[in-house]
Formats: sequence, structure tokens, C-alpha cells
Amino acid sequence: MAVLVKFLQNNVSIRIVSGVVLALLTLIIIIQGVRASQGLVIVCILGSFIEWTNLCFRISKAPINRRNLWAIGAIYMLVAGVGFFRMVGADVSIPWHFLQILILVIASDVGAFFVGTLIGGPKLAPAISPNKTWSGALGGFCAAILVTTLFSLVLNVEAIPAAFLVFYAILAQGGDLLESWVKRRLAVKDTSSLIPGHGGLLDRFDSLLPIGFVYFFKSFL
Repeated sequence: MAVLVKFLQNNVSIRIVSGVVLALLTLIIIIQGVRASQGLVIVCILGSFIEWTNLCFRISKAPINRRNLWAIGAIYMLVAGVGFFRMVGADVSIPWHFLQILILVIASDVGAFFVGTLIGGPKLAPAISPNKTWSGALGGFCAAILVTTLFSLVLNVEAIPAAFLVFYAILAQGGDLLESWVKRRLAVKDTSSLIPGHGGLLDRFDSLLPIGFVYFFKSFL
């Protein structure tokens, strides 16, 4: 019991446990089909919007034009949300494309965290996010490509085209950096404390949002 308590008190351990629970709950919802997955998208975007509003007007006291920043962020989230809604709706039963995007982002985050922690090295963008390294970025990128490709091969589902897979992997890391920059501007560490060890919804979805944003415009081509 003492070992279990010590494990749960460790921040990395809490991060892993809550991440696994969140991933399993998300998977359970997604395999229910398109309607359930679209409902998940709506709930997550609404939750992120509430977090963003609270962050800009109640939590942050940074001396910047928070009203304009809020408006830009709100539009960004709305477009990304509609993009994911359309992505999910493009499938008939289980939204495999959407699930592959989630796998890609999770693999990118996990790969970047562990490779960056184990190898370290030169900082990627010290002025924006002091803890991120080039080794972590490369590890996250490779993990995203490898795991997503293996996922599509093992389950024999239509894979994301290679060019878009690479592009999405880059976007995922760009979204993470973008949110780090925004939080630095707002002088906050996390968007909320909703998810133990992770922060808020926006702290988890930062890598997803640019992919949904780009897909919104791609879906009309």
C-alpha cells in the first residue's frame, strides 16, 4: 500500500494514470460510432471555450489586450471544432480517421516527453517553452508517424496519406508550442486543473486544435 501511495503522489505517475483513464474513456465513446464521437467533439470544444473564457477574463491578470486574444482563440477553437465534427461525420460507422488523429497526437506527446526526458539536449524554443528540446520534438514526430502507421496496418483501416500524416505530426507539435506561447503571454501555467497531472482540456487538446483547424478548410476542397 505504501508503494502505491508513493506512486500516486508522484506527478509523472499521476500524469500517466489520468492520461490512460482519459484515453480509455475517449476510446469507449468513439467506438460507439459517429453520433457519440460528434457529441464528444461538441462537449470538448464547449469545455475548452469555457476554460478559455475563464482564463482570459478571470484568471489571467497579464497587461495585454485579452479581449482581442480571446476573440482570436474563440474563432480558432470554433473552426477546429467544426473541422473535427466534419471529420467524424465523413465516416459511416466508427470514425477511424478521427481515431488515427487521436493516436497520432497521443504518440507525439508521449514520444516527446520520454525522449526529451531521457536524452535532453538543445532547447527547441527556450523563450516559449524552456522544457522542450529538439530531441523530444524529433522523438515525438517519429513516434507519431510510427504508431499511427502501425495502428492502420494492424487494424487494416484506411491509412492517412503519408504527406498528411507528416503534416499533421508537425502541426501537433506546433499546436503545443502555440499554446505554450499563449500561456506565457497570459502569465499562467495551466488552463485549469480539471485533469490531474495534465491541467485543463486546452492543455490536452492544444496539439489537436491546429489539425482540426486545417481539416476544416481541407474538407471543402
